[in-house]
Amino acid sequence: MKLARISGFLLVISLVIYGPLQGSLAEGSSLGTVKFTFAPAPAKVIQVSAGYRHSCALKSDGTVWTWGDNMFGQLGIGPGTQFSAIPVMIQISSAVKAISSGGFHTLALLDDGTVVSWGSNAQGAIGTGTPTPGIVFLPATVVNTADVVAVSAGLAYSLALTADGNILAWGNNTLGQSGNPNQFVPAQVAGVTRVVKISAGLVGSIAMKDDGTAMYWGQMYINGLSINLLPTLIPGLNSVKNISIPVGGGFPFFLALKSDGTVWATSWVGTSISVAQVPGLTGVKALQDSLATRSNGSSCEIVGVASPFLITPINLTKVIDISKKSYFYLALRSDGTVWAWGYNYHGELGNGTTSNSYNSTPTQVQF
Repeated sequence: MKLARISGFLLVISLVIYGPLQGSLAEGSSLGTVKFTFAPAPAKVIQVSAGYRHSCALKSDGTVWTWGDNMFGQLGIGPGTQFSAIPVMIQISSAVKAISSGGFHTLALLDDGTVVSWGSNAQGAIGTGTPTPGIVFLPATVVNTADVVAVSAGLAYSLALTADGNILAWGNNTLGQSGNPNQFVPAQVAGVTRVVKISAGLVGSIAMKDDGTAMYWGQMYINGLSINLLPTLIPGLNSVKNISIPVGGGFPFFLALKSDGTVWATSWVGTSISVAQVPGLTGVKALQDSLATRSNGSSCEIVGVASPFLITPINLTKVIDISKKSYFYLALRSDGTVWAWGYNYHGELGNGTTSNSYNSTPTQVQF
């Protein structure tokens, strides 16, 4: 039997022999038949997303796997399970093409351009059009969503990018972070168009436009004062190719990756939003949460609310996706394996155990 991989399938070639083999075969005689069998290749993880106390992974077959805390329905597997220390596949009506985990809820973008969500519905983060129930244990359809191409979950609020470059928002807006005063029903964020990337955070949101500029809205500190901003063009920031907002304290309000591989972050100096380059950080190809991945597959974390920033190396190579919201990390390597490290209070590391101690060594998550 021989195995060959063809376009995502395994081609199994087997030789079936009829009768015993005795003596030699004459020219032109038949030994048996050759059978060809196509079997789907094992699905690999293509994206990871960490919540505050739960983990989420998307596989190439469109399935979603979750593990960690389920107190607020974060796992999407229904009530009755307090936590899961191993990945569990959740039931969603159709294939998923993108995921995003916020503080205590998760968004999933379906193949048809609609969105489902599950977890804590505090302040309308799930987007079902109503504040009840307070916890949504199973994936529920987000109302008023169609032609969505990207999603981003923040702390108790959500964003969705539509194909026409507009943004839908719902959930907590106490600091102006969602941009939608009607928190329970998704609605378009006014004054933000031609958007190609979005990122929802702790107290604010950022959007990258098709001309390489970026806009921010939500809470911002200017001259030491807290101000709730409407969508505002970030001055001095151009040639942007990726954006991110850490969902946690002690980090920059936002991060922006420029086309030259440099990273820029908020600086609290000035009378308006201002940015400063993160020194010593070059060759970056992607941003996610407070983490940067370089072109050589190495990663690091950017710590600090303003310049000077601290760059902390991540002890893992060949990383293509990485995520962190609180006290643990998830990383996806180029071979499709998922690795986790940090605190494991509720099984967030996916190794079958829970622990109150910090695990600094990345360990592989078993699916």
